Amino acid sequence: MNRTIMEKIDSFSDLRDGARHKARTSRVPRLQLVYVAIAAEADRQVRNLRRATRELEKEAL
Repeated sequence: MNRTIMEKIDSFSDLRDGARHKARTSRVPRLQLVYVAIAAEADRQVRNLRRATRELEKEAL
């Protein structure tokens, strides 16, 4: 897997995990929703990058 792609996956994973933590610890319901939305989008990006990587690896074979 390309190093740059791995770095992006790691970055989005860290963002997702941090947003999930802030959503759990926030006492402001509106902020909780914002953090949940951020976590969901970061998770979607991780899945998309992994899927694209698998497809590229298949094409390379």
